[in-house]
Amino acid sequence: MPRVGPDINLGLCAEGSAPDASVAAAAFKRLQPTTVNVLQCLISNVVTCSIALLSLVTLLVFLSQGMFERAIVSKNTQTADQFWAPYSKSCVVDRAGFVANSCSAEVQNTTHTNAWTAIELVLAQQWAAELTKARELYVTTCIIGATPSVGWGDLQFIAGYDDYPECLPSAGAQSIAGMAMLETTIRDTHPEGLYFLTLYSDLNPTMQKVLAYVNTDGTTAKLLSSPLRTLVTLHGQTIADAIGQNYMIHSYPLGPRYQVTASCHTEMEELSAFTSSLRGWSQGKFSQRPVAPGWTCGHVVQNAPELIVLQLVAFVAACLLLSGDIYLTCYGLHRVYHSKPVTMTYQILDGLERRKCLALVVVINALPSLLYLDVARIYFFTQKGYVIWCLAVAMLAVFASFALMLVLSCIEILPLPAVLHTVCLPYNASRFVYTSLLAIFLACAGTRSLFQTTYNAFFSAEPTLGLWLRNTTWPSGAYVAEGTPVVLTWLQIPLCAALSAALALSLLTTLFERLYTRKSLLLCTDWCLQNSFLVLANPPTLLTALPLDEHATVRVHENVACLPCVLTQLGYVTVTRRTASDSMAGPAARKPPKTLVVISIYALVPALMCSCLFWFPPRKYGHIVDGKFTATPDAYLDRQARYEYEEASHVH
Repeated sequence: MPRVGPDINLGLCAEGSAPDASVAAAAFKRLQPTTVNVLQCLISNVVTCSIALLSLVTLLVFLSQGMFERAIVSKNTQTADQFWAPYSKSCVVDRAGFVANSCSAEVQNTTHTNAWTAIELVLAQQWAAELTKARELYVTTCIIGATPSVGWGDLQFIAGYDDYPECLPSAGAQSIAGMAMLETTIRDTHPEGLYFLTLYSDLNPTMQKVLAYVNTDGTTAKLLSSPLRTLVTLHGQTIADAIGQNYMIHSYPLGPRYQVTASCHTEMEELSAFTSSLRGWSQGKFSQRPVAPGWTCGHVVQNAPELIVLQLVAFVAACLLLSGDIYLTCYGLHRVYHSKPVTMTYQILDGLERRKCLALVVVINALPSLLYLDVARIYFFTQKGYVIWCLAVAMLAVFASFALMLVLSCIEILPLPAVLHTVCLPYNASRFVYTSLLAIFLACAGTRSLFQTTYNAFFSAEPTLGLWLRNTTWPSGAYVAEGTPVVLTWLQIPLCAALSAALALSLLTTLFERLYTRKSLLLCTDWCLQNSFLVLANPPTLLTALPLDEHATVRVHENVACLPCVLTQLGYVTVTRRTASDSMAGPAARKPPKTLVVISIYALVPALMCSCLFWFPPRKYGHIVDGKFTATPDAYLDRQARYEYEEASHVH
């Protein structure tokens, strides 16, 4: 393996007489990090760049899945996992409606009295063909949801020819005469709300055709054709419905401009593709169609193109701001691959507090995750819903972690007493970010429980008209215009807990490491005042992740020299001007000391590509000769010159 150069975590304090610059350079050269440390830094930078650029991948995935306009059939089966539960086995329907006193008062109180009378007549009329096979039909009522943990509910009618069907069948196919689902909805002509009945009839030939519905994500679902949909007013009037829509809910995760509008379309699902995995299901006695009520649910995001453009612009900006880091990482990997010394190691995250522009761009890049999560929770019962949720949570983790890093980096602008200007509380930024990313992902997507909670919460918005089930009014498809609380309402506790735990872990482990190796808790930065470059760069105050360990120094006369990777952590790099003498001078020729120009790491790639290609040439902050830094205010690179990357052996 190659011999590699100085590591930011190693240091040397010179004792005795002060060596000259060449001796200092030799001292730094002896500080050889292990190959593991070099690879750790390089891999960390690769991961950091990948994290910062994650949004492009997620955006492409979300676009392919219809994140901004989507419609998916939600799988619904008669199982407890899908919130089904028995309610009553007493109702009997004949040609005139429900047989007197057959339904319990609890079931009849589900709706207004006039509406209930109309509903029983609709059932009798639309199951008229089945009533020719049996004088009476035995109707089991079941509930979907209607519990505090679910937050919404509806009522299901399952009719049998000879006996009461089961709400939770467990012995394969159970023969039925029909099914009906009772919910609520809103129409423009009835803002007060309507009861909404969707019905399947075993003997109605128009309902037996199986349709292949293609979801937005490319998957398919089987639906039965032409279920009967009927609206019932509060006064008992019935209206044939041609729209079939309910669960119209608004959400505002990014404000009203990017309003999310969700809605569902009631269906009768054909379950032949799932029966092999079910313990039991309902099946028409004569049609032999396995059936369950369900929904095609979808959403639309207003002004979605603006969000797409925002992410693309932020991605391009992140690429530009990371271009210098990408170059240095590739440069280091190339040297390792070719068994050449790697003379400088650094980690992007540890210097992020001095690169607020990059941190802000990453935060903006991941900001749409708040909307993506709000949308993803709608699709809990879809085939790819959990995958989309996990991707959105990953983006949220990036947003939260880098946002907190940005906030922490702004602490240094707070006014502090003079005594605190030269001491800092150290923490490890890389450890914090990686730990917080993992902790947030596990807290929000480690299991499906929080996904399910937010799904139910979405449909638990305040109802305009609900159903009275289990002595409580539950939302069932008709909602007020104000919408539902945003998903962050349920994520803020696990999110804050994960961030706090990650930050505490980073702080405590760094303090214990420092206490063990340095016998002190605080990082003293008073030595930075004896370094010309660090005086210009302004040492941090109060809290920092920068590698400014006073032990990573060598005294050069009256100054203190630091490792060149400190310069890079602070957001600067050095380049040197290409000259003809570089290629013409012989190997034995004595060359004068090179002048290294200090520029921003953001400007590294423009400087190397040729600054004349850009409107404004990169700014020069100073130059280094034999390790000595000299500031050059208001100076810029020569637009006609060519530059190449080269690092200093030390800086003082």
